[in-house]
Amino acid sequence: MLMTSSFVRLASSLEPTLRGISQRHFVTTLTQPLVPHVMLVTMPQLSPTMAHGRVRKWLKQNGDRVECHDLLFEVTTRELLMDDEGDDECGQKRMNLQVESQDEAFIARLLVDDDGIADVAIGEPIAILVEDECDIEDAALMAETVVKQYKQGHDIPILCWQAYLKQ
Repeated sequence: MLMTSSFVRLASSLEPTLRGISQRHFVTTLTQPLVPHVMLVTMPQLSPTMAHGRVRKWLKQNGDRVECHDLLFEVTTRELLMDDEGDDECGQKRMNLQVESQDEAFIARLLVDDDGIADVAIGEPIAILVEDECDIEDAALMAETVVKQYKQGHDIPILCWQAYLKQ
């Protein structure tokens, strides 16, 4: 990771105040998520041409435990079809898929409603997960900060997933 000279200067200027804490530890702490052991669920790219999707239905709710291979949510998108199948109420072609977790965690906060109306860009955070049940409340309260850190390029893990067509 490249550190800008301003970070190094900041850490150096605070050294007398932070006796006993190394500059390296201080700078590293600035780049870590504020809530430990968080994981993001982002809108998955289900085909090479898919640019966005809609959360059609959450199959888990805030506070729920997620086991490996649990279905988390359903996504609807127009960008998988090449024929006349799957028309939605507006006459647009839609395909529904179910997304399955490949990790174990707890849902701290769902960030997107499952109304199936709002288009969500690929890679956009849609939920925050935590490893430990005791971290749910803290992560839920810090959700906006975690998303902001992710968008600023902080290294926050992303849920591993697998998707299936829903018939």
